[in-house]
Amino acid sequence: MHSALSAGKEEFLRLTTDKLGSSPIDFYPRMTSIAKTRETASRRLAAGVLLLLRYRMKKDHGNAGNGEFVFVLIKRSALVPQPGDLSCPGGILHRAIDPLLRPLISTGLLPVMRHRARDLALRKGGKTFRLMTLFLTNAVREAWEEIGLNPFLIRFLGALPSHTMAFYPRTIFPLVAYMANEQAFHPNSEVERIVEIPLLAFLDKNNYGRFTAATEEHAPPEDEDIIDFPCLVHREEDGREEILWGATFYVILNFLKTVIGFRPPDPFPERIVTKVLHPDYMNGRRKYR
Repeated sequence: MHSALSAGKEEFLRLTTDKLGSSPIDFYPRMTSIAKTRETASRRLAAGVLLLLRYRMKKDHGNAGNGEFVFVLIKRSALVPQPGDLSCPGGILHRAIDPLLRPLISTGLLPVMRHRARDLALRKGGKTFRLMTLFLTNAVREAWEEIGLNPFLIRFLGALPSHTMAFYPRTIFPLVAYMANEQAFHPNSEVERIVEIPLLAFLDKNNYGRFTAATEEHAPPEDEDIIDFPCLVHREEDGREEILWGATFYVILNFLKTVIGFRPPDPFPERIVTKVLHPDYMNGRRKYR
């Protein structure tokens, strides 16, 4: 497991491309299922998200080549649902715009999907390839809007199976990409800030805990069973702690399982992390577009 990470940057990226390319994904059957809800009261939405990897030099070492992979996540602002949560850049599929933009990626006009990752995606069949490129277009467009991600500086590595969210009528379709060059991010009003979590942080069992939520009016009862969720506690250099839980947490664990065979500690540690949710948590402080 650790040997895969210590093999070198390009070696790990090749491993990631091969592992993702040889793993099954469910985009076509899942999207077919979602389409059947379109005219019903239980309508579900589809969203493409970008699990973005970056390779950065460790700040405590000056030696060339001493770097690490990090996941580039966004912390959601108070204007959108789930404010304060960490998530992948991305958003709801635009049924008019994204199909029109898809040929920019599917034909290679934008150099996002090329070479081996593209070849492996094509082997999954025409219907699946079309949906992969559609949701990749969706995720790249949303990442450009949210953080100013330059589509000429990212490289598609593969796709992960979809994830249906528990509290929203939404299914996310994760695409994995590598940011090949340094670039300045420009978060819009939907993003409070960028948070980078080292991949190695997920291999340390001491970083795991259990997350429980409370409203501003009600704290979790001490004498009753608490409903909690597995989470990762990330401590930043300035001492701030960020809690990763929910859909993005599971997407990253699925990535680590697929690529390096990692499984988190079971059972999860007994550390309980409580977060007070604002009354606007489900909808944000303005209507979500």
